[in-house]
Amino acid sequence: MVSLPSPSLHKTTPSRHVRGLLLPVLVALLPLAALMPSAELWAQGPTREQVAQVDSIFQTWSDAAGPGAAVAVTRDGRIIYSQGYGSAQLEYRIPVTHTTIFHVASVSKQFTTFAVALLARDGLLSWDDPVLEHLPDLPDLGHPFTLRHLANHTSGVRDQWELLIMAGWRIDDVITRDQIMQLMARQRELNFDPGSEYLYSNMGYSLLAEVVERVSGQNFGEFLQERVFLPLGMHRTHVHSDHTRVVPGRAYSYAPLPGGGWRNAVLSYANQGATSLFTTVEDLGRWMAEMEEPVVGDPDLWSEMVEPARLNDGGTTPYGLGLSVSSYRGLATQGHGGSDAGFRSQLLHFPTERFGVVVFGNASAFNAGAMARRVAEVFLEDRMEPEREREGLEPRPRVEVSSAVLGELAGRYRLADGMMITIAREGGELRARGIGDETLTLIPESDTSFWVPAMGGRVTFLRDREERVEGLSFVHPDGSQRARRVEVEAFSAEELAQYVGTYYSPELDVVYRLVPTDDGSLAIHRPRQPAVELFPLDRNRFGGSGWGLNTIEFSRDENDQVDGFRATGGRVRNLRFHRVEEWRP
Repeated sequence: MVSLPSPSLHKTTPSRHVRGLLLPVLVALLPLAALMPSAELWAQGPTREQVAQVDSIFQTWSDAAGPGAAVAVTRDGRIIYSQGYGSAQLEYRIPVTHTTIFHVASVSKQFTTFAVALLARDGLLSWDDPVLEHLPDLPDLGHPFTLRHLANHTSGVRDQWELLIMAGWRIDDVITRDQIMQLMARQRELNFDPGSEYLYSNMGYSLLAEVVERVSGQNFGEFLQERVFLPLGMHRTHVHSDHTRVVPGRAYSYAPLPGGGWRNAVLSYANQGATSLFTTVEDLGRWMAEMEEPVVGDPDLWSEMVEPARLNDGGTTPYGLGLSVSSYRGLATQGHGGSDAGFRSQLLHFPTERFGVVVFGNASAFNAGAMARRVAEVFLEDRMEPEREREGLEPRPRVEVSSAVLGELAGRYRLADGMMITIAREGGELRARGIGDETLTLIPESDTSFWVPAMGGRVTFLRDREERVEGLSFVHPDGSQRARRVEVEAFSAEELAQYVGTYYSPELDVVYRLVPTDDGSLAIHRPRQPAVELFPLDRNRFGGSGWGLNTIEFSRDENDQVDGFRATGGRVRNLRFHRVEEWRP
């Protein structure tokens, strides 16, 4: 039996109340409807050729000895095809099926914003409410930000995962909502003024989940179960906020080993809002039916969900309220991807075509976004614009490149966001190392072009008029990036000595130690993380490739002595560290 929302918690108009009374009846009829397919339903099903094409897309992931994938295809609110491939649990060779439950990472976010939208429709809050109105125990950071700012990533609130790693946590630790909120309580600055720019922040969605609980008076997962999952028939979906909960039929996540085979990619999250939705491809197919023919929401609510965020200067971003808004080959799209540990997920909806694809994988090398687009092409090719040449999606024959050329290409390269990539020659190959010490092998296709198997993309080295290597471009299924080469001059031991010491961050409650390296640079040692090497950019700026350490900018006192630094990463900016006296027992 479906429990109805408490009248004391949810204001409803008479028409909404009637619809609420009908929902249990509709849910009860769902199994019966599934046994009585209409002629129209069968007519909308895929052809044998389309089924074969979809299955061929997942051929690489169909081996029972490796991780796998699941896919569901919807048309006009109906699931017309769903299938599983490979293994959900390698230890027992349990296959992935269309009912296998996956952790879907950031695909969770649209459900968090939908919960807020329902409360707004109930008249219990507004998207433009200041967050402090609902969470008065948060620190006042000097610049008010709203629920809308959190939802469309324009709040300036720093990202929780990068903050945690900077504070010495491992991403495979048990990370609870209380620990995240304690971290937020220590923050004293924003990345930028709210509304001035877009920068993805998972912390914002943890805060939104807290708002849902405060305003509704219900547990976040229970609210979604009652107001969304049960009414839509999403019976295999829940918010996995307890890492010890046993979930029958679930998939586990894996990452490739360098020499072949797989290892467990451990995920022990015990938090909610930004991630931690457990669901199936078919349940998300039912969710896309809600997008097209609202049952729980209404057309106005969904219009607001997909309205691109507007910045203070009048510009817009390709993000609404928990949904990315874009296009693919001339067709409008809405959706979201997700990536945690070895889980990869993508929900891709084509609203005008009333067509959708859901793809899940349980290996870190799986590209759910690229797979979803390929599946969509099977069904919508005749409606899409001609495909532009997409360099980097298919490997070319391997060639031999001289050691002299490889030596010229080796060096350090800095991306636009400040992250440093080190390209090193190891024997007859090049390897790239970036954030987290992850090492990628580059397979030579020419003297300048290298295929990156782990990313499904291509690195092309760029030369200036004098044929000197000046940078590189990286083209991959989700876009492209450029990096300029950074020539690093070694500092003398005397020059390095001014930076060596101990530094403390009150916002992270963590101590970093800066020590000299043998090659004339610095290394940062922090708790429970590998050391991060820093490379001098100028007298007061160093670059690095660790989480939160793309750029280290030192500050000096009135005597020109280094008294601290500010650390900037991809989603955390200008986090202050003070120089402190070394304590020894």
